[in-house]
Amino acid sequence: VVLAPDVPQATLEGLEGFSHVWVLFIFHENTNLHQKQPRRGSSASGGPRFHCPAKVTPPRLGKKVGVFSTRSPHRPNPVGLTVCRLLSVNTAKRTVVLGGVDLVDGTPVLDLKPYIPYDAVDQLVVPAWVPPEGLAHLEPSKLSAAELASGLPVSFSPTAEDQLRQLFSTCSPRSSSTSSAQTRLLHYKGRPEAFRECLRQVISQ
Repeated sequence: VVLAPDVPQATLEGLEGFSHVWVLFIFHENTNLHQKQPRRGSSASGGPRFHCPAKVTPPRLGKKVGVFSTRSPHRPNPVGLTVCRLLSVNTAKRTVVLGGVDLVDGTPVLDLKPYIPYDAVDQLVVPAWVPPEGLAHLEPSKLSAAELASGLPVSFSPTAEDQLRQLFSTCSPRSSSTSSAQTRLLHYKGRPEAFRECLRQVISQ
């Protein structure tokens, strides 16, 4: 994360003492951001509202529920919130390095907030269709914040390993058929193990 020019570098002082941070961001690559609907009500209610479905189908559920009961990026206001590890803070360079971030490169970040013990929930209750993978043997209503924050074990199947190798073998800056996703992979050119570790960090959260 790089601070905008008008944000003082002093805003980062003291952040290095935390292990995790909340990241508030914009889902800027949503496919429905260009579809806007006028807000209902008076003009004082604000600008246009982004078009999005009122109900979506979570992968574990198999039926539609209200978008506010899901983590779908397609929302009336495309704002996202995630927790990730704080790896380093460089006040002089105005940068923050995060780990396990489930964001694409170039995502607009609105705010960073430290994750503190008060954020942990002792008795977390969730519907039966949202238990974390690897913790399915626990009753969802009895999952502790510590169990959720510890990260999930991640392993790659032989098929997944082969697909990663193929992805890097076809990723070339000279290729006219290179997709936008492959273009982003050029950041990891010659370092497939670094990309694999990035995937592991994101999936484990």
